[in-house]
Amino acid sequence: MPRPGTGLPRLELATQRGPLRLPDDVRGSWVVILAGLECFEPVSTTDLVSLARRYDDLRRAGAELVAVAAAGPQAVMKWLEWVRERLGVEVRFPVAADPSGEASRALGASPGGARSVLVADGEGVVRLALYHPPQLGVAADELLRALRGLQLAARLGRLVPSGWPSSDLVGDALLVPPPGTEQEARERLHRHRCFDWWFCFERAAPEEEVREVRGYLERAARQQPGAPGATA
Repeated sequence: MPRPGTGLPRLELATQRGPLRLPDDVRGSWVVILAGLECFEPVSTTDLVSLARRYDDLRRAGAELVAVAAAGPQAVMKWLEWVRERLGVEVRFPVAADPSGEASRALGASPGGARSVLVADGEGVVRLALYHPPQLGVAADELLRALRGLQLAARLGRLVPSGWPSSDLVGDALLVPPPGTEQEARERLHRHRCFDWWFCFERAAPEEEVREVRGYLERAARQQPGAPGATA
């Protein structure tokens, strides 16, 4: 089961867009992977649609998106056709057929049971692993927030606080990693804003990225129920 700090498993996937090799075909780009989805199942369909609607946001963040469904290729293609025709949503990212469940299990999911969401960096190292039951769908905008936060942490060498970019304690600032020496502890009190020598922060994230992430969260807050094509 992949965990943060481990490499993605090496897999050859058959998708509606052709073969895909993980992690080789996405190397150099961050990637978000959903595994254990089920075709023609309501929660999986909401996961698929919510991320398809945010695909442009993911691409702007420099990330690829891959889904793995526990079904054969014909079922996957029919499901995507249904989503396009009934819900008006075009799925532009690869969805792999995994009838044996082998790929899903390698990615931490179990067909009919736990589903997984993995975020990996450009080197194929897992940075985030979420496991959730089939009764609970993903929060797509929160996933985008986490992706942006992980990218900033890797790029700037900073830590991302709870609720960023609207943290209760530090607003849109990022946290400075705790010092390793007494001298560092003394110096940082003069270089950063601090609650104490071990708890310092600074506004390091580019403003345009802060605005974009706030936009994700505002969108999540204002979403209204809607069911195009629904029947009573």
